Amino acid sequence: MGFSDIFAVIIYYFLVERSGVIRSFIFFFALLAFTSISLVITMAVSEAESMDIVPKGLSALLSLLIIGMRIGSFASFAINYSQVVYLTPTMMVGLVFAFVNTVCRGFTIFAPLVAELVNNSAWTCSILAVFGILIVPYFNLNTKLE
Repeated sequence: MGFSDIFAVIIYYFLVERSGVIRSFIFFFALLAFTSISLVITMAVSEAESMDIVPKGLSALLSLLIIGMRIGSFASFAINYSQVVYLTPTMMVGLVFAFVNTVCRGFTIFAPLVAELVNNSAWTCSILAVFGILIVPYFNLNTKLE
């Protein structure tokens, strides 16, 4: 577990406790979308992929964007994993875990293929984060949380 993961867990805990699951999901998906879109734009404008030596300022910016992406993705996964009991009816929890596990394993298997096909794989992250922002407000929290 790296520095960004520890920081993500701390932010996750305080944000879920203070503002709730749905707002936390939206915040972390928005962070993920913002940083990944910023990374795509920065890479396109600076042509950093073709540079042999990246300037210090650009290197620091790219590092911050990647850390932001890591925090957003790890914290949204932590919310999903820890709050799935509250986000789904009791009879469906096992099915939801199985479906999410299968989809995540599929993403893991096809991630190298997507990285090779798409020149900048942050595009995929951007699309999935925006999709998550659009879907999350339709979640119904079970009464267990209230």
